[in-house]
Amino acid sequence: MATLQIVDGPGTGQQFRLSQAEAIIGRLPECDVVLPSRAVSRRHARIFFNQGNFYLEDLQSRNGTFLNGKRVEQAHLLKDRDVIDICDISLSFLEADQDLVSSGTSVTGSTLVEDNSQVLRRLEVHSSELQLRVKVRTEDKLRALIDITEQLAGTLNVEEILPRVLESLFKAFLQADRAFVLLRDRPGEPMSVRAFRSRRRDEDISTLRISQTILREVETTKEALLSADTASDQRLQMSESIADFQIRSVMSAPLLSREGEVLGVIQLDTSDQRRPFEEADLEVLVTVAQEAAIAVENARMHLRLLQQTRLERDLALAREVQQGFLPKDRPRLPRYEFFDYYVPALAVGGDFFDYVALPEGKVAVALGDVSGKGVPAAMLMAKMCSDLRYFLASSPTPGEALSQMAAEFSRHGWDDRFVTMVLFVLDPQQHQVTLVNAGHMPPLLRRSNGEVEEVADQIAGVPVGVLPDFEYEQATISLAPGELLMAFTDGFSEARNAKDELFGLEQIALVLRQAGGNADQTGQQIVQEVEKFVGDQAQADDMCLVCFGRTE
Repeated sequence: MATLQIVDGPGTGQQFRLSQAEAIIGRLPECDVVLPSRAVSRRHARIFFNQGNFYLEDLQSRNGTFLNGKRVEQAHLLKDRDVIDICDISLSFLEADQDLVSSGTSVTGSTLVEDNSQVLRRLEVHSSELQLRVKVRTEDKLRALIDITEQLAGTLNVEEILPRVLESLFKAFLQADRAFVLLRDRPGEPMSVRAFRSRRRDEDISTLRISQTILREVETTKEALLSADTASDQRLQMSESIADFQIRSVMSAPLLSREGEVLGVIQLDTSDQRRPFEEADLEVLVTVAQEAAIAVENARMHLRLLQQTRLERDLALAREVQQGFLPKDRPRLPRYEFFDYYVPALAVGGDFFDYVALPEGKVAVALGDVSGKGVPAAMLMAKMCSDLRYFLASSPTPGEALSQMAAEFSRHGWDDRFVTMVLFVLDPQQHQVTLVNAGHMPPLLRRSNGEVEEVADQIAGVPVGVLPDFEYEQATISLAPGELLMAFTDGFSEARNAKDELFGLEQIALVLRQAGGNADQTGQQIVQEVEKFVGDQAQADDMCLVCFGRTE
């Protein structure tokens, strides 16, 4: 029966029987010939049987497949003892069952990190007793690997599982004196120890010293590191922690995310110079590190999902609270009609409007825009609504009410926050409107003949929060039958379409001029034209609009 045997690289000496019509070679666990190297493609090559012969074919791998030193471009006939090179692994094709290692062939691989250090990688077999011992150790490692995989599979609490993983590794590697796992919570942050196990009674996690030399090497190269003899390994001779603890052999593997980021490191070391770690040991550790990395990522994704769910729930509640500050009903006055529209860009927003009933049948209509978006702007918006009602009730004029609001706002020191705002006070008996503008876009007045003009632009003051002692001016205009006033936030005027074009103030004035009808019909027409202009583009800013007018 034909076999493949690894003669150089990770897994040296391992054999694969070619008993099937086709054998897939690759990195995936479900492959027939699994090569534990990240440079190997998931499905790298295949060997297939056809009319009494075996053939080798490359499966469009990233790094190519080589037969006797030549790149395989198409299916190629295999002969006894042909050498197949796949990345840093060499395999020999044997037409009959053979064992290159046990038959006397000595195979030594290169180090995982290329340098001048000598790292033991050869497993010498001297007797059947040693072969039996190696077989037993291999079975222990496989059992430990299966146990660790089962523990990590589907777990959502890595912090509880990691100590059990180290316990399983201690059972597999009896020579190990210490084992620990370091994890990084966020990119750029230092790693911290999340699990630790030691056979030394005088060492616990509080006294643990870690070789920064090894940590930097593994993190920088993103490759596993094996040192069979740290005393002769030039990479580690400057490490004080290795010297202090008389570490003679060490292996360390990175936990890599799907994007290739180093999530952490898992490491084992021993002071027993008679039983150093071997390359097969490192392969087991690398497999454990891969499984642990998947578990860490899954756990963090689950945590982010829970946090996102909580955030969405909190935002939904915040939206309900914010809606509670906005008017539920429009004023009902003889010979007057009102319209309002409010949609935040996020779950909550900083735009607001309000209707406030005043003495003598008057009604205040306010519209404002808090700088910023989201929850901070929404919280400030709630305060503005509360302050507006208080100062309107306690001030003789709209101008003084806005001045007192500005003073109160500045006393709280809202950093760089400010609010633009326009305030109307309608006297339905006199058919007059008193206006105050705090840095907002001028309201638009549509005359009974259809002409549109900006009003009270000359008395516009600064936004609330800019100057604490600013005194706002006010202006009064009369409303004739059929005339209408409208104010809006920049979510309307700065709405953009797919071509990144602005709807603009001129277009709003044009729609207002052509709309005709009462306040409700006019407001609906403005909203529809803006939505038609924007199309499928995402809303970039809060949108708020109010208009009211005198009926014919």
